Amino acid sequence: PRTEDADRKRWGLAMGLMDPAAGLDQPFNDASAVRAAARIDLLQAVLSSQQYLTTSLLAEEINTAMGDRLGNLEALAATLGETMHDVETIQRLLDVRVVFPKLFSGGVFVVNAEGRAVASIPASVSRSGGNYADRDYIIGALKDGRPSVGRPAVGRSIGIPMVAMAVPIRDAQGQVIGALAGGMGLEKDNF
Repeated sequence: PRTEDADRKRWGLAMGLMDPAAGLDQPFNDASAVRAAARIDLLQAVLSSQQYLTTSLLAEEINTAMGDRLGNLEALAATLGETMHDVETIQRLLDVRVVFPKLFSGGVFVVNAEGRAVASIPASVSRSGGNYADRDYIIGALKDGRPSVGRPAVGRSIGIPMVAMAVPIRDAQGQVIGALAGGMGLEKDNF
């Protein structure tokens, strides 16, 4: 049978206010308060350590995935400098990169030095002729001549939240003549 005293003991045990080591009938005292505080501190330390480890592993996984994506863009960009004048060749080079749709769910595209798209995949997303010169990742590649990852934004051509990155395309003299960009839609698990 439930009694008020039994309920108080159950509640006290559940809340750590009763010390089972001292017996169920013993109320919370100074010694049990010290043990309870030590258990709470230990629990907080363990949880904090687990959260830090989990966060660190996720951050490492994201950094690796982003590095792989930038590496794939840089590898193709290194071959595009000599073909920037030939849009059909650029389009063919994009079309044969079967790994790009897996890495870049938001598509991949090439812009000229003015930031205007000249080729893109997938074919279902029409980017050709679109101006991307105002996008932070394109600015980083064209103006600063460095690989750049943009802030999350809604994709202009696909209309979904995404993170995009771009790498510069250089001519034989090392001048930036365009950029190769890829986007990852944030509506899916991309990493």
